[in-house]
Amino acid sequence: MVTDKIGYSFRNYTPPSGEWGEALTADDLRFTYLWGVDLQANDVNKTVVADGQLEWCIEQAVFAWESDIAVDIFRRIYKTDPASSLTQARFWKEGVDYTSEEEWYDFDPAKWQNYGFLQLRHKPIISIETAELYDVLGNKIMDVINWVRLYKKPGQIALFPKGTLGGGGYVATGTFSAWPRMFNAFYPQGFKIEYTTGIRNSDFIDEHFPGIRDMIGMYAAIIALAWVGDGLMAGFSSSSVSLDGLSESFSSTQSATSAYFGARIKDYIDRIKEFRKNMKAKHAIAIGFV
Repeated sequence: MVTDKIGYSFRNYTPPSGEWGEALTADDLRFTYLWGVDLQANDVNKTVVADGQLEWCIEQAVFAWESDIAVDIFRRIYKTDPASSLTQARFWKEGVDYTSEEEWYDFDPAKWQNYGFLQLRHKPIISIETAELYDVLGNKIMDVINWVRLYKKPGQIALFPKGTLGGGGYVATGTFSAWPRMFNAFYPQGFKIEYTTGIRNSDFIDEHFPGIRDMIGMYAAIIALAWVGDGLMAGFSSSSVSLDGLSESFSSTQSATSAYFGARIKDYIDRIKEFRKNMKAKHAIAIGFV
């Protein structure tokens, strides 16, 4: 079927080479989640909502879901104390050095003895680029990148020697003999860990969290409908929504147009609530609200 519309709804969107892509396109939002809504203002010029405005709604919806389920959906590169010569970008694309800054990780002897366990602050993990061990004075003493045992989905790593060490583990590396007391006390900023997180590109969103793309679309539509009444359509006076609690609040006249928007907002909110409840149960995600 020939169509001039581009998006996942139309099964014809592919992320551009070297870029993460779009969770949904403006066409997805306009012609699927906002189907039937005339996105045209009541001003003299009959101004039509621009694609950029809808793309902003989608972007904000992704951010909201990332915060809610405590995962990175957009692909990100985390660097610790990045040099000024490195290139930072708001969104990942090939050639960018980093998107976000990461803090150091403290050395905890209990976790070190538990196979060098570290819970990283962001997940899911795509790759680990840097793993370095520093002493109490801040001197780099060892590159442990080859020790990394990575658990991608929960964002966890274990640091334990690989190779033929005769079962000696850490002791066989000579690290303990060189710094015999360092591993018996807690101290700050012991590890420099730099890594890439998120979903490798927008095609694979539902592979990680089935159904999340649909939820992004619904929430983006709610964001748009929150201002569509005052700015675009007569009769719908106001609306507000918050993913943090998924509360809804809107007032309007009792016209057919107003009731239609109110029903759609309520339907989307109810479906998002049900999705969150099921996701929390299935993935044991700690969500801070009911």
